[in-house]
Amino acid sequence: MRISDYWLECTKEAIGAEAPNVYGLLTEEQFQNIAGWFEGAHENYGTAHGYDVIPNHYDSELERLKKELAFIKNHECEWINHGATVYMTGGGDYYYYCKHCSRTKTISN
Repeated sequence: MRISDYWLECTKEAIGAEAPNVYGLLTEEQFQNIAGWFEGAHENYGTAHGYDVIPNHYDSELERLKKELAFIKNHECEWINHGATVYMTGGGDYYYYCKHCSRTKTISN
């Protein structure tokens, strides 16, 4: 397995700085193996700390807004054409408020 030059260089720098008496005892193959461990650890960092399973709040918000827009488009009526403002309530329902006549209406999602 070919270890990237980046990880190999990091390994050599770290061992040279922290264990200079060991640096001269290691073979190139041993440096490669140690660098491989660091590279593997880096690749698995997100999984080990849960970053791969934490939902992206931007994606969640985008999906919520897409659903809201689709719902509004599917429920267009004279309220929308009359200049109603649509709000989404905390329970997922839609609240229509007409700024012209002050009528209100709630539609369950």
